[in-house]
Amino acid sequence: MEELKLLLESCRSEETKKTYAFGLQKYFKFVGGEHKLPKGTKNIENKIIEYIIYLKKEGMSYQGISNYVVPVKSYYAINDVTLNVKKIAKFMPENRKVKTDRSYEHEELLEFEAPLIAINPKFDKLITSLRTAISDDLGKLDKEQTSYHNVLDAFRLALKGIKIVKKEKEIEYDQV
Repeated sequence: MEELKLLLESCRSEETKKTYAFGLQKYFKFVGGEHKLPKGTKNIENKIIEYIIYLKKEGMSYQGISNYVVPVKSYYAINDVTLNVKKIAKFMPENRKVKTDRSYEHEELLEFEAPLIAINPKFDKLITSLRTAISDDLGKLDKEQTSYHNVLDAFRLALKGIKIVKKEKEIEYDQV
């Protein structure tokens, strides 16, 4: 029991302590109790390998097994038992991504039909105005041209702004 306290005292985070305590409980249950821990390096390594094989048969992923095995290896390391971790690692399953979660793309967050983020309706006019803002040559926004109440007006304004810019560029090209 003193060995377990030593390991838990070496943990910096409370969450790590909880995770290690849980992982070690599972291992102790697997070997038949803390008093039945194997003696000798080879026996310990073989018992950890058996434990990994048992967890694989239970259908656990690489990360899940790692969450159970790392506390066991740390337990022995903190108590000055040197294990052949390369040998033990050979029995771990392939480290592959199980979940297909990913972050959303910017376009997905702002989709028109079903947006994943919402803007308070009282800011709709402001947002629409900023999306379609037209500035004069000095970089100041033209409030009259950019203040519209709905998306259709904002779309029309954007098209109008594109035409103005294109016409200005055509004039500049013609003057050159």
